[in-house]
Amino acid sequence: MRLLEIYALQGPNIFCHLPVIGMVVDLQKMKGRNTSHLGEFNNRLLSFLPGLKDHHCCRGKDGGLLERLQEGTLLGHVMEHVALELQVLLGYNVYFGQTRSTDHYFSIVFEYKCEPVGIWAGRKAFQLIKRLLRGHIPCREKILEEGRKIRLASDHGPSTMMIMEAAGKNNIPVFSLIDGSSLVQLGYGCKRKLINAAITENTSCVSVDIACDKWQTRLFLQQHGFPFSPGFIVNNLRAAYKAVEDIGFPVVTKPYNLNQGKGVTLKIRDKEELKEAFYLARAYSPRVIIEKNVPGKDYRLLIIGQEMVAAAERVPAFVVGDGTRTIEELIELVNSDPKRGYGHEKPLTRIYVDGVVELMLRRQGYDLKNCPDPGEKVFLRGNGNLSTGGTSLDVTDQVHEENIKMAIQAARLIGLDVAGVDLVTPDISLPLKEAGGVLIEINASPGLRMHHFPTRGKARDVANALVKYLFPEGDGRIPIVSVTGTNGKTTVCRIIAHLLNISGFKVGLATTDGLFYNGERILKGDCAGPRSARNILTNPLVEAAVLETARGGIIKEGLGYDRADVAVITNISRDHLDRQFKDLDDLWWVKSLVAERITREGLVVINADDPYLADVVDRVKGKKILCSKNEGNIRLQEHLQAGGQGVLIRDGTIIHKQGLQEKQIIRVASIPLTWGGQAAHQVDNVLTALACALALGLPYDELGQGISSFAAEMNTGRLQLLEGNSYKVILDYGHNLKGFAATVEAVRGLPHSRLLGVIGMPGDRTEKDFHEVGRFFARATFSHIYIKEDENRRGRLAGEVARFICRGLEEGNYQGEMEIILDEKRAVEMALEEMKEGDILVIFYEKDREELEKLIREKIKEQKSCHVLASSD
Repeated sequence: MRLLEIYALQGPNIFCHLPVIGMVVDLQKMKGRNTSHLGEFNNRLLSFLPGLKDHHCCRGKDGGLLERLQEGTLLGHVMEHVALELQVLLGYNVYFGQTRSTDHYFSIVFEYKCEPVGIWAGRKAFQLIKRLLRGHIPCREKILEEGRKIRLASDHGPSTMMIMEAAGKNNIPVFSLIDGSSLVQLGYGCKRKLINAAITENTSCVSVDIACDKWQTRLFLQQHGFPFSPGFIVNNLRAAYKAVEDIGFPVVTKPYNLNQGKGVTLKIRDKEELKEAFYLARAYSPRVIIEKNVPGKDYRLLIIGQEMVAAAERVPAFVVGDGTRTIEELIELVNSDPKRGYGHEKPLTRIYVDGVVELMLRRQGYDLKNCPDPGEKVFLRGNGNLSTGGTSLDVTDQVHEENIKMAIQAARLIGLDVAGVDLVTPDISLPLKEAGGVLIEINASPGLRMHHFPTRGKARDVANALVKYLFPEGDGRIPIVSVTGTNGKTTVCRIIAHLLNISGFKVGLATTDGLFYNGERILKGDCAGPRSARNILTNPLVEAAVLETARGGIIKEGLGYDRADVAVITNISRDHLDRQFKDLDDLWWVKSLVAERITREGLVVINADDPYLADVVDRVKGKKILCSKNEGNIRLQEHLQAGGQGVLIRDGTIIHKQGLQEKQIIRVASIPLTWGGQAAHQVDNVLTALACALALGLPYDELGQGISSFAAEMNTGRLQLLEGNSYKVILDYGHNLKGFAATVEAVRGLPHSRLLGVIGMPGDRTEKDFHEVGRFFARATFSHIYIKEDENRRGRLAGEVARFICRGLEEGNYQGEMEIILDEKRAVEMALEEMKEGDILVIFYEKDREELEKLIREKIKEQKSCHVLASSD
């Protein structure tokens, strides 16, 4: 077998509305082989991954996969389950998988939570199956350790994951912005909020800098009367000894600028211990804080906004003796708790042994090989941070009101909207000063795990509290329109964006012509895919988004958003058909994803004049608006009679109708884009865009004005008319039979002597499509045709597409002149040279519209200059 491709579909996709990894595997010699024909393969597989015995598979019960293995299932199916199980063993809850097979390939998809881990799991599943087929059973722990390293390096931390999950429960969209970081966006566009773990975009950089310097924080808050234990900051051992002379033992040492309990040593009793503790802290930072050790318990108060949302007592890592096991063995016993994991992958962190632990044991008269008495508690650290193996007890309801006020005031003075305030006091239910407690430090990015997963007491959903603080009202969403279909997408998007602009929205627009903000192009190129959609939705200036959603992006990466308010399907016709997508039903399967992913109150706009859409309209669930140029359209009438909405034309006027209610919008003849109604496909586009505007709730009185002010020149490259003194040139992005036919039909209505055409097609269409287009142009009364090819031939040889189109022209008995000029610009130049008075040249271009338009305008200017000279003669 050979792994041909592995990729991630990050958004809702044609397989699943969850993120999935896709794999394509060449079967080679394993073609037709299943698990019942592979000897001991099943036993080796289940020995390596016994958890597979519990997989349901399609049987819907524990042991379903086991039954399939025994009956005989394909290796691609096994690969899917191995990839899922590897992720489960790393702590991810993933379930969905799907495998399809052809004569030579497996197409495998499976759910993932962290993309690098998902890619690793897919590759590793492929490698493992090859090794198991050869009779080798690899070391599972070694492989999982490899996966853990990838997870730790690339996945979000626990606080970020909790916030993301809480946002999802509140219907707030979530974006991971940078792989391997905790930088996440909640919400879309102008309503977005950024977080980096528990740091929000409301948190100032200065405040974080203050909190990260523990000594600076201490000095600042001491000025405001907050109680701290006596202490000094030192950078050498001599200074440390001098500090202890002033404050006396016991003391605490810690790096001045770190968190998570790194390098912290408590209850230091003499100079020997101080020396060791000092250098432990110095390993983390050049300056070390030495403080008087205050007796009491370690507490964390979590402040969000102006409220204490949770409080916890933090208990240092410890083991309890049983009289037989060594401390080292007891640590392993504690670490075997399924709630403990590596780093932050689980509610609790495994205890790891380092210099701090060894020092702590020596001070108690122990080492790792000693066996404590039964019931004897041996502490391994002085601090209770969860990241060093500690646990937590919820004390939220026990905190004295004075302590709550003090913690809120400390966070406010530092300038932190989210803060972890650490205290040491004998009794949190008494005022801090009265109990003899002290403030220890303020944390700018407090961990949330201790509050969600206390060892004892009530779990506090602090992640939800943080989300509610960021979004006190609403769900962080802006209006989103997603437009798909075969033809007309860009024009419809442009009209909708214009109508939204007229209504006062700052619009982000993504089309095949680029990315636009408020009408200004900010990125050139084909931007009709999910990455461009995310680009728009991460722009904090965007108040409404209009997204052209092309087939290719859906297939390769999924959607770039979770749900839209309005989904538009313009039409479905033969285009992009290949081995994988053989007919219109396959195209519908892809494009209908846009209709599936709308909000609860969202609407789907459908062109009822399209024959295929008229047949499948009932498959679209939810609310719909149908459009038709023909008021008598059967599908439209059925929809209206059922109380649905429609946009239609009656006696040359566009009307919005719902049930018995109707309202006139504008006369078709008043719309410049439609050439007075002559361009039928532009009439379709206008109806669709108006239906979308109505679905968005835009006011009636702005629609007529908006659509009449959408000038033809605002729709560049789509039936774009450039006029000289004696001839006309049409620039159009048509690239399939329906697109060509619509443009030619509109152009025929213009007065002309001859029609000339520059034509071509993308190379990834079928030979049948090329021939059919050639036969169409043979019948289309063109006097002269120039056949060019796209610069990106999409796997075709130079001249191959041109020859196929030429053959179609010959099959259609074309009577005009025909030339093959593969270079697009050169073909246009030759066609312009051929132009005569009264001619119309139609150019179906691939790219660089601006360059072609410049070329055409220069030719027109040259012609006008010649005309003026001729007149003066």
